[in-house]
Amino acid sequence: MPKESQCQRVLGWLRRGRSLNRRQAMNRLNVCNLSARISDLRKQGHPIVIVPTKHRPFKLDPLAKYRLGVVLPPEK
Repeated sequence: MPKESQCQRVLGWLRRGRSLNRRQAMNRLNVCNLSARISDLRKQGHPIVIVPTKHRPFKLDPLAKYRLGVVLPPEK
């Protein structure tokens, strides 16, 4: 059985309706460069959006998290 790629792990996480930040990606999915994987997934056509973090009690808390967005049809 082939090993699941980092992009597949990230996409699987986001498809479950969860958001994902850098710390979660490292700790839970073993993905070190989340922004590169998000870029790869966007190039494949996945609508991934950035959600700014409002509350940061500690300076090292992530600034933003990613989630799957909704693809809207083009306006006519």
